[in-house]
Amino acid sequence: MSDTTGTILDGMPEALKQAAETVRAADDLISAVSGLVPTDSRSIVVEIDNLTKHTLSNVTGNFAHGGFGPTLPQALIGPMKADVFSVISDGIATGVEGSRTYLSDGVDGLLMGFDDPFLGGNTVNVTVSPALSSELNLVAAISTGNRAHARYVLFPKDLRDLPQPLLKPLLIFRFNPGATPPAFGQVNGQLARIAVGAGGAVWGLDAAGLIFRFNGAAFEEVSGQLAQIAVGATSAVWGLNAAGLIFRFNGTAFEEVSGQLAQIAVGSDGAVWGLH
Repeated sequence: MSDTTGTILDGMPEALKQAAETVRAADDLISAVSGLVPTDSRSIVVEIDNLTKHTLSNVTGNFAHGGFGPTLPQALIGPMKADVFSVISDGIATGVEGSRTYLSDGVDGLLMGFDDPFLGGNTVNVTVSPALSSELNLVAAISTGNRAHARYVLFPKDLRDLPQPLLKPLLIFRFNPGATPPAFGQVNGQLARIAVGAGGAVWGLDAAGLIFRFNGAAFEEVSGQLAQIAVGATSAVWGLNAAGLIFRFNGTAFEEVSGQLAQIAVGSDGAVWGLH
């Protein structure tokens, strides 16, 4: 299956691309769904990536030609989740053409159309209702060929509204060089990200992006939410949120600094660098 949908977000902010990569369906899943489709039919593997805080409800749809394949759509697509299903042609010398309509937290509607015709090129179309168009963007792309992949990406127009991707919580360990033999010992708590400064300051993020600082005995929460954290000198603590907005710890709280980055790093002398 030829696939060009990976370029759907070209030219978009890096923070949006990174969020999309955490949500989008894996290539092996796309291939597996495609592999269930009869080889003598025209087909589309439909992928819907929901990069919003809203839950999408699959309420209705229609087919001008064809119908569902072996893999059916889910009734709901939660925030920062994806759904994958297949649609196929149902006769000789025919294609598959149709659409699905979703509600966003009870507000109608988001229409996602697709067409893999017997003659002509593959196409997709999208419609966002006036009630949602001021808040949400919906983009789509489809690959070429008889066995196609259509990808739809829904995301907030204001990237500050991007939900924090859930990270995997992991146990915390600290190296003890004075142990016999030297070894890592477990510290109470769980974090998904950890950073250590030149002066030994230890900061981390939990699975929801909440911020924690080690006080010498335990990790205590600091107000805020980040997707990345970097520590240089003890007082040089910086971070990025899910939208790539930049924050600096002022000794009491994290305050926003003008700009937007995809990555951030802090040196032992407090120098701050980033990538956009």
